[in-house]
Amino acid sequence: MSAALPVWRVVKVGGLTKDKLLKKLAKLDRNVDIWTKDIMCRPEFTTSIEVRQVCFIRTTPRKLGFAGYPATTTQLFSRIVELGYQFCQPEDGPWLALQNLKKGDSFCVVTEPIAGVGGDSRMFYIYREDGDDLFPDPWSGDGNLFLDAHRIDSDHSWHPDSCIVLRSGNNK
Repeated sequence: MSAALPVWRVVKVGGLTKDKLLKKLAKLDRNVDIWTKDIMCRPEFTTSIEVRQVCFIRTTPRKLGFAGYPATTTQLFSRIVELGYQFCQPEDGPWLALQNLKKGDSFCVVTEPIAGVGGDSRMFYIYREDGDDLFPDPWSGDGNLFLDAHRIDSDHSWHPDSCIVLRSGNNK
């Protein structure tokens, strides 16, 4: 692995069923879109009974070597493996959405995509509004956190400065 990226967050993950995890997101007023609810009900979305501390890193395709051009999902995934980092587990997205993130923060939780309704592959995208929108959504309020499941495929182009989150290679 090249120079290790610093740990961004250490988060307790696991210990809840899918249903209880969705209820916890709702209790903390996290906005969960219909695509997220759909993939969280899929067999590929699993949760761990065991609670563990997981180290996450935050980076960009540029920092992984894609400086001057957009990388495809296939290229990005190959580089992540080549550098010794780990894809996030499906349950990591909701657990990261339960954290207190600063306003304006946004990132993609890089997992193996999960096929949702209609067969579209999806990964979690988390963002917190900054409250400075020119046309704010009157129903979402100021600074709400959203957990979305964005459509992604092998040819998707990743901007070099897109923020992504991975598991550190140090997780057991």
